[in-house]
Amino acid sequence: LNTSSVNNNRDTNFKGANKASISKQSLTEVVLDTIFQDAKERERRRKNVVVSGLEAISGVSDLERVQQRFRAEFNFVPDIVFCKRLGTPIDGRIQPLLVALSFSEDSAWLVANATILRRSANQNVRKNVFLNAFLTRAETRAAYEARCKRRTARLTTTDNHQHQTRFVVN
Repeated sequence: LNTSSVNNNRDTNFKGANKASISKQSLTEVVLDTIFQDAKERERRRKNVVVSGLEAISGVSDLERVQQRFRAEFNFVPDIVFCKRLGTPIDGRIQPLLVALSFSEDSAWLVANATILRRSANQNVRKNVFLNAFLTRAETRAAYEARCKRRTARLTTTDNHQHQTRFVVN
């Protein structure tokens, strides 16, 4: 019996098992890294808002313009990290403005109170400026589908109430 060949087989099997555990560990690390990156991306997006319809004015930076609007409409100016126009410039269209804030709570407050813009003293703001969360395509689609469901449910409920008749007995 040649013990050296048995030992070599045992070492080879051990090395193979070690490789399998390393690849499992690597897979686990990859999955955890992906989850971590996704959570980080979501937190980054939570700190941002998109302002649509806010025209650029020559001589005034977008940052100053946003600060002026927030002060005038919300009586509140959050800590703004940066502003950036999204997309490519097209004649006759106003590019949406990505506004990065320091705190996700500020972003959530602004989005929750965006309806204040509908009561603005400035007619242009009242009709054309909108403030939304910075969502991924999938989140945007899910939000759209949820709005459609709510709208359908509301119309169904309204139709049911209109068709009901009540009799009052004296």
